[in-house]
Amino acid sequence: MWCHLVFALPLLALPVFWVLPLPQALAVYVPVSALALGTGVVAVRALVAPATTGPEAMRGRRARVATTDGRRHVVKVDDELWTASCRDALGPGDRVVIVDVEGLTLRVRRAD
Repeated sequence: MWCHLVFALPLLALPVFWVLPLPQALAVYVPVSALALGTGVVAVRALVAPATTGPEAMRGRRARVATTDGRRHVVKVDDELWTASCRDALGPGDRVVIVDVEGLTLRVRRAD
């Protein structure tokens, strides 16, 4: 809750216009408002940014099949080996796209 105080700074700084002369009040109010605006821009960018961790970040990424055993495969994603399942027959070296994450198993499809 206290983190929202930064966004209220322009409102909390308004009484400075009643206490100080206009040039001094502006010298205080403008940097305070710029701080609140800058913090708001950074916060909105962080909220809009795509996920970089977890299952949400895995969907849509590309991988390469390392080994295969029937419908079970081991794929390499950024130097990590993951167990994967696919409806299509895949061979070692094939490129795949991650469709979903179910526990520690990736569902993949062949990359076009």
